[in-house]
Amino acid sequence: RVTPNKDSKLVVHRTDEQEHKTLHLLIKKVYDALLLRGPALIDVITTKDGYTVVEVQARPSLRSDGRFMQSLQSTGVSLGHYIATKFHDSK
Repeated sequence: RVTPNKDSKLVVHRTDEQEHKTLHLLIKKVYDALLLRGPALIDVITTKDGYTVVEVQARPSLRSDGRFMQSLQSTGVSLGHYIATKFHDSK
């Protein structure tokens, strides 16, 4: 097994519906426990015992080379669509 580094290929983890719900609940618990109120990056890895939160960025950069923008781009969602969705969800 190779240790990930800056040159590692990004692999998007696909989940089934049950795993998606489990991860969603875990991330929501972390978000709420840290009293976060804005966009955040919460990195989770799969372990033999379940899931482990490895990093939380409470103030992700909106620069094009920042992790938030790279994560957003990896999903195929544009920043404009993301922002419009957030405004729509807050109504």
